[in-house]
Amino acid sequence: MKSCPQIIIAIILLISVEVLAQQRIPTLTTDDVVAPNAVIVNKAVIDEKKAEVKDKETNSKKDTEKKSDEKDSSKTTDVVKSATNPEEKLWNEKLQRAKEKAAQEARLADQTELEINQLRNKLTSAQPSSPEQKRETLEKIAKLSKTLRTLKESAQSSQSEVAEAIAGGKEKEYKIAEPKLTNEKGEIDNQAVSAQVGKNQQEVADAQARIQLLELQLNKLHSQSNQNGDRYKLNQINIEREQVKQEIEKMKSKITEAAAKIETLNLPPGNPKDK
Repeated sequence: MKSCPQIIIAIILLISVEVLAQQRIPTLTTDDVVAPNAVIVNKAVIDEKKAEVKDKETNSKKDTEKKSDEKDSSKTTDVVKSATNPEEKLWNEKLQRAKEKAAQEARLADQTELEINQLRNKLTSAQPSSPEQKRETLEKIAKLSKTLRTLKESAQSSQSEVAEAIAGGKEKEYKIAEPKLTNEKGEIDNQAVSAQVGKNQQEVADAQARIQLLELQLNKLHSQSNQNGDRYKLNQINIEREQVKQEIEKMKSKITEAAAKIETLNLPPGNPKDK
């Protein structure tokens, strides 16, 4: 037979088991497991999106600042290039020489052609002349005509060089330099002003000489139209006459422009200086 203490211990153990059996043991549901993790994930996504937006805003700001800096840098570069670029300076000097060469050859060609016209008028004038004088005049006309052809070809070639130089400079965004009329101190350089006025006066004289030749050509075309009854030839003559008239107006515009430049320099127009 069991002892009393052992019986008591057994009874206590049975009672404890029954109490524990009556208690509900808590369990973890899907919500208990997933919800916290879901909150953590959503917060991470939000933080990530915020970081992306912030990065985009930062990058956008940097890009804007970069473009702005590049634009400002480009402007500064253009200013510096325009003022100090040695290649652009050399291009301007080369262009100026080409222009002067073309103008000089065109001027000589016009002067030669005017001289030829004067000699021809002399042959057809009522002024008496000996056979020897007429022969000398004809020989001179022939010689000048040959010179004229050479001058016109050379002038045309020089003008093509000017056009090519301008086109090349345009590709490189070069600017044609304006004549500098001040010294290093910013004061008016009277010598430079005088030289510029001389150039403008020469432009006036060249345009006037050109107009004389064009008017002679216009008179010649007018005479041809009166002596020709062919409709096709008359049409061609009329086309040439309109072209000559347009060229005359172009020369008149050059005279007006050059005279305006002279007036701007506060010096009266005059004859070109002797060179």
